Amino acid sequence: MAAFGGHCMSAHRISANRRQWLESRLSERDRLVLDWVARLRLATGQQLEQLAFDDLSPSSLPVVRGRVLRRLVDWNLLELVDRRVGGSAKGSASGIYRLTAAGHAIALPAAARPTRPYTDRFTAHTIATSQLAADLVLALRRHPDYQLATYVTEPASWMPDGLGNYLKPDAYLRLQSASLTMHWWVEIDLGSESLPALERKLRNYLGFVARGLGGPSGTVPRVVLVVTSDGRLEAVTTLLRRLPYPATDLFTVCLSGRAVVTLLAAFDE
Repeated sequence: MAAFGGHCMSAHRISANRRQWLESRLSERDRLVLDWVARLRLATGQQLEQLAFDDLSPSSLPVVRGRVLRRLVDWNLLELVDRRVGGSAKGSASGIYRLTAAGHAIALPAAARPTRPYTDRFTAHTIATSQLAADLVLALRRHPDYQLATYVTEPASWMPDGLGNYLKPDAYLRLQSASLTMHWWVEIDLGSESLPALERKLRNYLGFVARGLGGPSGTVPRVVLVVTSDGRLEAVTTLLRRLPYPATDLFTVCLSGRAVVTLLAAFDE
């Protein structure tokens, strides 16, 4: 399988004594943080706050978050990629985290890990994909009738396309209510890809459907295109109108700030 973001991969090992030491000390929250970083590849401290610390009171949240993230870094399970996140975030909230080799051995023992630095473009795109997960988890705490049953990113989100290649959505997610399950592939569009390139990607999805292939759990997910500007929203909407059936049923486009609302509104369609 291709390397994450085009970077080289390496095997990783951890001694039995070191593993036993870590396993005996990791808390449930530690494991939750590692699990999310494993699934997302990169996550900011603020995103991890939404994913793994939101049950805490506002006064204790930053203290506990900082303590947990520092501990996981000190134990060489997480590493800081950089501190370029802007805004008012400080300390552990401002960093971007990924698993170390030891972190991979604990959270993803069967997978290889990237060893070269991520590019700025790859980092921005991955963090945007992680943000959707964080926004969903936070929103669903206020909407207990829905559950986020699955959220995985590349390459776990990829599917064989029947032609010897892969469909490569940025993420696959499964949302559930008491009576309905919604499957979605996610394409995060930061506007850096040309419209012809995006059209080729969308036609690959249409070809997948035309070949009668099944997606995860045998169901072909709908595809949500998450864009970041009104201009891109208009351009992608126009592109979708030019595509053949079943494009209007398969694809949904929305602004990033409306992604969670769009996904939940599909339950009422």
